Amino acid sequence: MDPLMFSLFWVFGWVILLLVAWQLRSSRRERKVERQHKERMMAMEKGIPLPELPADEEPDRRTRLHRGPQELCAWNGHVHADACEVPVLPGEVVRT
Repeated sequence: MDPLMFSLFWVFGWVILLLVAWQLRSSRRERKVERQHKERMMAMEKGIPLPELPADEEPDRRTRLHRGPQELCAWNGHVHADACEVPVLPGEVVRT
């Protein structure tokens, strides 16, 4: 097999795989929201208290990417945020 063809198959194969995974994830999320909507509408029709909306199981991507120093300390195993030192620049330390 030609190296160029192999590279093209490799790249497009990964792209297709990622697109399929993204589609499956979004359709699962859409079904979940639709199911919650149906439950709430049925509760409204019957006159019973509305079911609580569950908290998102997975945090928003933006909040996962922008972690604060306290969460960084928790990941490093520090129990108390007061005892955590977060390096900012080489040789510089900020106490949180």
